Amino acid sequence: MTDASLPPAIAQSHAFARRHIRVSLRDRAALFWSVLWPTCWYLLTMYLLVLPQLPADTAPDTLAVIKTTQAVTFGIFGALTVCLVGFAGELTRDLEEKRYRGLRSYPIVPEADLFGRFIGSVLLGVGAFGSVLAVGVLDGAYIAPQHSWLVTTSIVLTMLVMLCGLCTAIALLVVRLTNGRSQTNLVALTIVMIAFFVTGFNGTQPWLIPGEAIQGLLNIIPNTLTTRVILDALVVAEWSHAGLTPPAMPTLSTTVTLVGGYISLSAAIAVVFARRWLYAGDAGE
Repeated sequence: MTDASLPPAIAQSHAFARRHIRVSLRDRAALFWSVLWPTCWYLLTMYLLVLPQLPADTAPDTLAVIKTTQAVTFGIFGALTVCLVGFAGELTRDLEEKRYRGLRSYPIVPEADLFGRFIGSVLLGVGAFGSVLAVGVLDGAYIAPQHSWLVTTSIVLTMLVMLCGLCTAIALLVVRLTNGRSQTNLVALTIVMIAFFVTGFNGTQPWLIPGEAIQGLLNIIPNTLTTRVILDALVVAEWSHAGLTPPAMPTLSTTVTLVGGYISLSAAIAVVFARRWLYAGDAGE
């Protein structure tokens, strides 16, 4: 089936998604920060920081779970980079090149534009996450889902879609408030780094965060919620041995409520920006 045979909104979304992926894959800097750097960071952390500090008699199962934890947290870092920094940078490039001056003259559905870019970001984010996780598995990370593979895969993808959706919304705000691609990339990357470190490496090191009340936020903040839910789905383990608890891992009811809320918020922000700024406003002029 070709784009010409599809409804206009779907065909346009497909076109924007393909272009976003194609342009992103040609950007060597983006590939480095989203795939190569998180993978190298995982290996450096494991072999220079984590392993030298572990007791010699650490159980193999415990070591495998620790590797899984590190692989997932750095995989999420890669997804954050793709969906926030990559999305913001690509949109800013289009604005600077005056592409929206031409796009506004065509019968484009505003939501199709951002939805297509979002789908492209999700696919790239899943790829970045999967790349780091694959390296972790080759390194000995332990994966033993507590549900069927179908359910586990659905949980992982749902959490990544939610996270990428929020990153898209934040990226739109960053693009709107910054001036120029270099400034946009700097601010977006700073947000990713702050989110990673301030939350205790995406919620995998709660002991770095003082106070039980603040630690409880790890099951609410998007990047930490995503990391902890995915870990809990991928591995049946005593998480206290890996340092993830307390606080307890997220409950199903809390996760469903937050995911629904975050997705709704992201969609609302994206629709407003697409309609009022990108296509009805003077973006890029």
